[in-house]
Order: sequence, then C-alpha cells, then structure tokens
Amino acid sequence: MSNTPIIFAATAFIAVLAAVIGISALVGRRSAMTRRLTEHAVPVAVNEAKRLDRVHILKEQNLSVFGVVSAILSRFKPAQTAVGELTRANVWLTVPQYLLVRCLVAAILFFVARTVTGIPLFGIVAIPIGLMLPRIALLVLAHRRRKAFEGQLAEAIDLLVGALRAGYGFLQAIESVTKEIPDPMRQELVRVIEQVNIGSPPVTALQEMSTRISSYDLALFVTAVSVQRSVGGNLAEVLENIAATIRERRRIRAEVKAITTGPRVSSYILGLFPLGLMIYFSATDDAYRSLMLHETIGKMMLGFAAVWSLIGLFLSSAVAKVEY
Repeated sequence: MSNTPIIFAATAFIAVLAAVIGISALVGRRSAMTRRLTEHAVPVAVNEAKRLDRVHILKEQNLSVFGVVSAILSRFKPAQTAVGELTRANVWLTVPQYLLVRCLVAAILFFVARTVTGIPLFGIVAIPIGLMLPRIALLVLAHRRRKAFEGQLAEAIDLLVGALRAGYGFLQAIESVTKEIPDPMRQELVRVIEQVNIGSPPVTALQEMSTRISSYDLALFVTAVSVQRSVGGNLAEVLENIAATIRERRRIRAEVKAITTGPRVSSYILGLFPLGLMIYFSATDDAYRSLMLHETIGKMMLGFAAVWSLIGLFLSSAVAKVEY
C-alpha cells in the first residue's frame, strides 16, 4: 500500500507526457506543409534575400511549430544537434516532441525498474538509459538510411549520366532519376527539386542533401557537380568516373567488413558474456542473487563490472574498426 501514491503519480506523469506528445504531433504535422509546398512548387523569380529566407525556414523546420519556441531553441547547440539527428534519420518530429519522447521513455523505464526490483537505485540508473534510448534509435535509423542511400548512389549516378547524354538538362535529369529509383534516394532527390523550385540554387540544394546524408561518396558527387557548374566541363564523363570510384570503394568496404568479422563478433561475445553469466547465476543461485541485488557490496561489484565490460567492448570494437 505504501507504493500506491508513487505508482499513481508515475502513471499520471507518463499519461500526461504521452498526451502532450500526441497533441503536439497533431499540431505540428509536416504532411500538410509538404502538400502545400508540392502544390505551389513552381519556378518563380525571387530576389536573393527572400530566397535565402525561405531556404532557412526549410532548414529549421524541426525546431518547433511555434515561432517563439523555435527562436529560443535555435540559440542552443544541443537543439541544433537534435535537428541534425532527426533529419538524418528522416523522423519528422520537432525538437520539443523529441525531448518529450525521451522524457517519456525515461519515466517508463524508471517506473518499470522501480516496480520490478523494488530498489530505488535501479530506478535512478534507468533514467539516463531511458533518455539515451531514443537517441540511439535515431542513430541506428540514420545509419541504416545512409547505408541504403550509399547502396543506391552509383546506380542513381548512372541513370543521371544516361539522362544527361540523352539531352536532358541537369534538373530534368534529376527529375527523371526520381521516377526510376526507390527511396531513400528518390526522397532526397525530390527534396532537392522542391528546394530548387522555391528559389534555392541547385548546388546549394545538393549541399543541403549532403548535410542530411553524411556520406563521403555523396560528398564526392556534390563536389564534382559544384566544380563543373563553376568552371564547366563534361559533367557526364566526370559523373561516370565518380560512379566507378564509388563502386570500387563499396567493393573495398565489403572486403574490409568480411576480414574484420572475426574480431567484431569476438568483441560482441566478450561484451555480452558477463551479462549472461550474471543472469544465469541470479536465476539459479539464491545466495548470489541476494548478495548482488540486495547488498551494497554486490551493487558496487555490478556497477564496476558494467563499467569495465563497456570499456572492453568499446576498445575491442575500436581495434576491429578500419579507416579507409
């Protein structure tokens, strides 16, 4: 009975956070804005100042749907970092919504750890873990999206080269590529076309794409296009060489991944082995479970073991990582 007020307060807090996230998501839906931009995205002549302002609005859209909140968040570097992570993961949440999600996950983990174990310390430890889980999920999504994008880049450049040699202009060639290739490449090229339609220079739109997709291969492509549009030259031939370079880098990347499979798997096993042992002994040995989960010395030992296991996992992963 003594835990009833705590359970009630935690449940109410989680419910309020979930309601706030839902309401803010309904208020700040991006789909309506995208639909309006698509309907009115036509080439128009605008002066340089207005063009820069409108592109800036697109860049800062993930801060907040409210101008005052957006102006405040724009002064903080963590908010800018969150915008970059959300954009690279292609998750259309605003920064306040993202922060609310992190708080909600932290509250849920705190409530679960506190209720299941009955140890307040475990609930406190669960809070930073809950705060980091949404960010880890964003990083994983961004990594997968970047890998999928890089896997399509050489094919997209080949289609672009074919369109250029068929007599299309550069923007017309990009538009033709969007009809032949799936997401995420199609989605990014459509964004480039949308930005150009509202007044952004093509090179600037491509550079914005390279900020959304952190890829060295994409940087090669954008640099080649930028140089060609500045000094001239045979763009189709340059892009053909870029496509060959990207394919060669992809082949080398696959070889490196195959060679380092053994050390990477070993690092994962060594990192998970102590956790597996702890779970096994806790489930089979009452004395071990009582000592580790209810005694101060046991909690200290678990903390040291977790820290050193994470350090070992990090070092072994760093050794297996190859820069090329």
